[in-house]
Amino acid sequence: MAEKALSNWEPLMNTLMGLFMFMGCATFKGDQIYLYKHIWTRRYLNLDGKGQAYQFENGVYKPVSMPDALSHAFS
Repeated sequence: MAEKALSNWEPLMNTLMGLFMFMGCATFKGDQIYLYKHIWTRRYLNLDGKGQAYQFENGVYKPVSMPDALSHAFS
């Protein structure tokens, strides 16, 4: 059984940050969208400052669920 400990998110954040490259920003309806490219799949994870995920389709950013965005980025 795992030892009882305080939450530590740093290892997870560092691991995930190491899998993505920051590619820049886009604007959608006045909000900044941050573009991250996965280093192996070359697919994007697009997030706004509140954590809403977006998919870029047909020249437009469309809101999508986080599970769908992560599945896309890692596939």
